[in-house]
Amino acid sequence: PLHAFWCCTGSGIESFAKLADSIYFHDEQGVFVNLFIASEVEWPEKGIRIIQETRFPEEEATTLVIRCDQPVQMPLRIRAPYWTAHAGTAKLNGRPLEAFAEPGGYFAVNRTWRDGDKLEISLPMSLHVHPMPDDDSLQAIMYGPLVLAGRLGTEGLTKDVLRAEPTKPRNILRYTAKPIPAPEFKTRSRDPNSWIRRTSGRSLEFHTIGQARDIELAPLYRILDERYGVYWKVTREGV
Repeated sequence: PLHAFWCCTGSGIESFAKLADSIYFHDEQGVFVNLFIASEVEWPEKGIRIIQETRFPEEEATTLVIRCDQPVQMPLRIRAPYWTAHAGTAKLNGRPLEAFAEPGGYFAVNRTWRDGDKLEISLPMSLHVHPMPDDDSLQAIMYGPLVLAGRLGTEGLTKDVLRAEPTKPRNILRYTAKPIPAPEFKTRSRDPNSWIRRTSGRSLEFHTIGQARDIELAPLYRILDERYGVYWKVTREGV
């Protein structure tokens, strides 16, 4: 059976405690690394501590540093997410390892770990679409695990309409500002790289090209106090 670790993250005391309970799991043999979050976990029974150093998703990589008083033999398994653009890579103490897991699996390094060992994992990301199950022309745009939201501006968004207000008598939250129509996109290819480009000098930001109305795209978590869209009508020309 698998067991969750409780671990320490750098997210601060205001975070919910449950945010950290799925970063690592262990079975009787070794450790599974499921999430890429700067954190530390200790396994007292094995006499080992793992420090994860990363700025993910700002960087497409993570590093695991081993701390132990005595050598520890165990497998360390790192999740290879489905969204990896192609096979990831790994380095052990600066030396490239020959193989990596297929997307959706785990990359396992089974060895005797010594204090100071360092395992560096690259996790390449790429643009891909996530269509609605009943209409593949209605699509969300993603970069790796990140949902990209399209910025639709702030025109008319004043403090009086920016927040939802409760209605009477049922206290249902409603916005008083009227929604605006979202743009639709046309493309000759199923590949989003044919009509979306990375924005130079702006981390994790993108823009559409060649559309009747081009928009900027950014991770959804960065959007605040502005209109945005997530699902878009995307049709292929000539189809």
